[in-house]
Amino acid sequence: MHSNLQSGAASHSPAFWSLLALSLARFCSGAVDHSDDILIGHWLGALNKDVQVFYDISRKWDGSLMGYNGVVEFKLSGSPVEVVTLQNDTVHFEELESNQRFVGVLDRDHLTISGQYANLNISNSWPLTLRRVEALPLPSRPQTPQKPRPYDEEEVVYKNKSAAINIAGTLALPRHTGLSPGVLIISGSGQQNRDGEGAFHRPFLVLADYLTSRGVAVLRVDDRGVGGTTRLGPFFDSTTKDLASDACAGVEFLKGRKEIDPKKVGLIGHSEGGLIASMLAARESEVAFIVLLASPAGGKFSEGMTRQDSTEARAKGANDAETAVIVDWCSRFYNVALNTKDKGVARRTLQRMSDERTKEEKAAFEKTGLSGGTLDIDYALTPHFHYLMSLNPDDFLKRIRCPVLALMGDKDTCGDSKFTLEATENQLKAGKNSNYKIQEFKNLNHLFQTVDPGNMRSPGDIEETFSPVALDVIGSWISAECQTQ
Repeated sequence: MHSNLQSGAASHSPAFWSLLALSLARFCSGAVDHSDDILIGHWLGALNKDVQVFYDISRKWDGSLMGYNGVVEFKLSGSPVEVVTLQNDTVHFEELESNQRFVGVLDRDHLTISGQYANLNISNSWPLTLRRVEALPLPSRPQTPQKPRPYDEEEVVYKNKSAAINIAGTLALPRHTGLSPGVLIISGSGQQNRDGEGAFHRPFLVLADYLTSRGVAVLRVDDRGVGGTTRLGPFFDSTTKDLASDACAGVEFLKGRKEIDPKKVGLIGHSEGGLIASMLAARESEVAFIVLLASPAGGKFSEGMTRQDSTEARAKGANDAETAVIVDWCSRFYNVALNTKDKGVARRTLQRMSDERTKEEKAAFEKTGLSGGTLDIDYALTPHFHYLMSLNPDDFLKRIRCPVLALMGDKDTCGDSKFTLEATENQLKAGKNSNYKIQEFKNLNHLFQTVDPGNMRSPGDIEETFSPVALDVIGSWISAECQTQ
């Protein structure tokens, strides 16, 4: 058990002392029980003899266990396992957000766990035997930095006092004398760990490694309910405003570090994280700079969602007629989700719309594979969706006075890059902010991976994690801005 809060600092934060007291109280009371250490490590098993399911279990700062789950063949990784327990020989792994559960019995040699894997959404389960393995069969991800690294890393925990939660993350610090600029990375929509992990890619780790190697301290953190960060019920009960308060706490943490220049603390936000960065920069004069990665702009979200659906449909092969069918259906879907006051009525109406699609609608959706995300019925009825749809990113962009770097790839299917970047520039100009750089990258997707325009593969099928060209633009721009401040 360790927290490493403010390690080496001349004085410690209140969070440090409270966590130290908690650790000491557990130790002195004899409450510390590490018999569950035997679960720590990699566990792998074949589900239905077809796919390899894995669990990666570790211990977090408060002494409890945490984990991540994935499926090798589907290139799924980074799904948070919030419940990890061992009682006698019974093991319990549960993913609360996705409603998946594994319960099994650990053998005497602590090498296998035999039990049942259940998808509680469909009330179905399958036998699964997990075996301890030294390493997981990972796909090639050449950019993932290996240890040892040419900088220091510290596991940190700090409080968002307004939400009364603990936020856990990793602070990467350059090895040099003097103060470093500092950056907080803010993730996009959905639950993500500090590395932004998905499909075995770790883009935030790659980005942090690149920047810290160039002299920039980088803080990357777990979202609410992921890893070591406190869970406050269902993730999407938290709004963008709530997540912005988490980011604000991160800025304050960086400013309090003795290794970091408090006047050179900036933000890097991806997608919704870019919106959050804009929200903070619009109201916090002490944010030194922001980097917006595929960040939305160009009007209210509720008005722009069908534009996104249109872009994605065309990218996935829809012709003009099919795109029009999809946009019409999505418009009606959002209208019901946003304007039906009774949730039960809204849910039944949306389900009926999905079940009773016309022949043309079914064909268009089947061709493009559009589903989930904003078209997921459960998500469309959450506080997060409703609050996000009420926002207009332009309201924040035009109030930003600090330097801004806005980047987007022209193969981003989550939005029209030319429209978005032009809207971003127009709002910055309207606010009389002349210190900005706007750049569109050829053949980069929403995650800033290089793609083949003739073969638009999914992110998991691409070896590259983050375009080196984009990394260089980000690193060079931050270095130049920090030198002039």
